[in-house]
Amino acid sequence: MMRETIKASFVLVFALVLLVLSCARDKTPLGPAEGPAVCPQQDIPWPSLANSPWPMYRHDPQLTGRSPYTGPRRGRIRWTFTTEPLGLIYPGIVIGPDGTIYFMSNCENFPGGQRGALYAVSPDGELRWRYYFEEAWPADTPIVLADGGILVTSLRPCIINPDGTLRKQWSALAWSPINIGADGTLYFVDPEGYLCAMTQAGCVVWRLLADGGFTREGVTVSPSGDMLYAFTNVTLRSREKQSLCAVGLDGTVRWKFELGESRETYSAPVVDAQGSAIFCALGPDSAPDRGVTLVSREGRLVWRYQVSGAGEEAAIGRQGDFFLECDLEATRALVCLDCLGRPRWAYPLGRYQSKAAPICDREGVTYLCRGEEVIAVGPAGTPLWSVPLEAGITRIAGPAIGSDGTLYVGTVPGQGGPASGRIYAIE
Repeated sequence: MMRETIKASFVLVFALVLLVLSCARDKTPLGPAEGPAVCPQQDIPWPSLANSPWPMYRHDPQLTGRSPYTGPRRGRIRWTFTTEPLGLIYPGIVIGPDGTIYFMSNCENFPGGQRGALYAVSPDGELRWRYYFEEAWPADTPIVLADGGILVTSLRPCIINPDGTLRKQWSALAWSPINIGADGTLYFVDPEGYLCAMTQAGCVVWRLLADGGFTREGVTVSPSGDMLYAFTNVTLRSREKQSLCAVGLDGTVRWKFELGESRETYSAPVVDAQGSAIFCALGPDSAPDRGVTLVSREGRLVWRYQVSGAGEEAAIGRQGDFFLECDLEATRALVCLDCLGRPRWAYPLGRYQSKAAPICDREGVTYLCRGEEVIAVGPAGTPLWSVPLEAGITRIAGPAIGSDGTLYVGTVPGQGGPASGRIYAIE
């Protein structure tokens, strides 16, 4: 009798194990993992960028969102800085070689009307200078160049000196964020949907039109610096059909990866150290290619993690993990996928949708702006701390991490919220 009971128990346990593995296999097409896969990532030297902790949007031309430094562990506000009335800090924060914090503030009051401004704030939270533009809505996050100049897209790209004076302005029109090659070439999409390569002397080297034109989400540069990744539409400004397009530095198309039914993308792809591009495409609920997708440097599908919805951009950890926001059944969650697309953990966000894409530090701690607070989640998916922000904000400017571990977060107030944007320095 005892032997039969033990045998029945063993059969039951074995059946439960098979059920768990079967569920894991259903969740990811690659089947269950014996342990998380590791694909080590390197910090790519980029001679055209400043040697600073966070010189551009999402840190680098691959848009990895990863800092080479350890981020804040205490979870408390060190200081705050408030812009002029109506100032909206968006879309991201960057840091210069001396620790100066640069950001764009849009639609500020100015004698004669509203203008946008570039701010320079010291690491202690004091205003160093402010440069006003003619337009009320400068478009994108600054880039800190190797010589300390600040590249800004205010409809027409320009460079501001480290002392707050104008150095140069180009006649070319940029419709998308600008990215930069290792040799200093600037890449962007113009209002006609052409992908453009321009030198810092203002010479347009080439213009490329593919399909119905490139989208305004912008361009990502491969870690080797020899290829560009950008999305195209079947017609200009239409999302009826999209493709991920790889372009050589000579302005020729290397390959195209069609998105199929899942055609809606809202950010440039993120590229890992192996040159693979990760992005999220949304579309009809029945679309088989809906979800998070990784495409190899050669343009082949590596894996797909199917979810009904996901955030704009992923952060890539030093071990090759991908951190991104996803819809999981009845809740929103911060999800960690290993480099083979297998889920490691998920941190529930409840009904809150993040107001900026996650970033991570060198130890795999992820920072996410959930609702009206900033949270830190450890490498195993456990919460570390949360910091409340002011009520009534609608967006968060892309955060940045300083060399001393300080996290800088900027806010965009909404209707009924505060009158100005604010920078938070969190330690």
